Amino acid sequence: MKKTNHLLHILLAAMITLTSLAGTVSTGFAQEGDDPSINILAEESCGEVELSISWMPVSDKSYSVFMDFGDEETTEIKTDSTNITLNHTYINQGDYTLTVQVKDADTEVIYGTSTKSLILEGPEVTLESQPFPPMFITGDNGQVDFNVVVYGGTPDYSYQWDLDGDGNPDAANGNSASYTYSEVGEYTAQVTVTDMCGFTESASMPVVVAEEEDVCHPMAQKIADGISSLLPEQKAAEYNCEDIYTMFDNEEGDNNLGFGRMWMAYKLADTIDLTWEEILAWHLDESGWGTLLQLNRFADLLEEHSIADLVGLVMSEDYTMNNVRTAVRSATRYEADFEDALARAADGANPGELSQFYKLAADLEVEPEVLDTYLADGMTLPELKHTANFADKMDVDWTEIADLRTDAESWGSINQAYRMANEDLSAAEILSLGV
Repeated sequence: MKKTNHLLHILLAAMITLTSLAGTVSTGFAQEGDDPSINILAEESCGEVELSISWMPVSDKSYSVFMDFGDEETTEIKTDSTNITLNHTYINQGDYTLTVQVKDADTEVIYGTSTKSLILEGPEVTLESQPFPPMFITGDNGQVDFNVVVYGGTPDYSYQWDLDGDGNPDAANGNSASYTYSEVGEYTAQVTVTDMCGFTESASMPVVVAEEEDVCHPMAQKIADGISSLLPEQKAAEYNCEDIYTMFDNEEGDNNLGFGRMWMAYKLADTIDLTWEEILAWHLDESGWGTLLQLNRFADLLEEHSIADLVGLVMSEDYTMNNVRTAVRSATRYEADFEDALARAADGANPGELSQFYKLAADLEVEPEVLDTYLADGMTLPELKHTANFADKMDVDWTEIADLRTDAESWGSINQAYRMANEDLSAAEILSLGV
């Protein structure tokens, strides 16, 4: 009985103490010279980007915020606030690196620098023709019917054609056009596609009208010459004009290798660490140049994984391109382990779930396996985030709250116990007493 009375007195004293402290808020300020966390959020539509930038406060300071938009445009703003909103217009599609630097407005002391990647995607254009290739002997009917296929960007599209290769727009303005070539020569038919955002992309195709004695297509010779210029490790063999034309004219093959594909493979082999033959195989077996260029960009971001490594992952039966893309996003945004993120994506975790998971691990400064333990005990990511916020509010370690929650304690009970706790009696002890 005496022990019970003693506990009740302690609890009553704790409740009186908490009541007297109600409404007290503790705020921490970064000191001058610290490197505060800078957060950059971007909302983009048709190249119009709204940037929301915020940073940790430095007590009683004015700030100078320098912004490099990554397209050779910069701005600098002075403010007393710890957040600003900027609007910027990008003229062309592409990959941009945004850089923000926050300084003391008076002393120029740098408080922190942060970067963010921004990808603006425009249309991808492929030009087709009938006949293909458009190669004629003098005296033939030299009519070519062109058709353009557009992927990506923002519909609707507008089209500008230069069919005779003179550099001037022709009358055709739809996604198809026809032209008759009769004079001996090599022409370049080109179409430029503009989407609703104003982003443009062009595609071209050579058209040849040759004398009968000209046995090899000039484009085949151009490709052969290009491949010969590649470093030894960027090709598996030597090719002459006839070799290239034979590959092109392979009517019995499962996939016809057009001049456009072979030339594009040569251009990519000149910049990507794969052989010309590997790039052609990728295009025939997978989803085209766009994903290959993405993988090359991912390899640059990851640094420890080559383009060949990533191509091997996608071409295996274990991972998809979406798995790789999701893992790269987690590795670059939240410093997650790429292999760990890839395995989770392959097991069915969607991009949103992985983002929440790795962001929470980064915020709590713990390894992902620590969160796995609590998730396996039945907690959810929203609960773990709530746990972290609650622990921060009560100024205790978040695992203390998480352990109580996994012991089936309700949030109401946990909240009440921490409000009643004092130096003599912890929240865990109050919960164990069932008060």
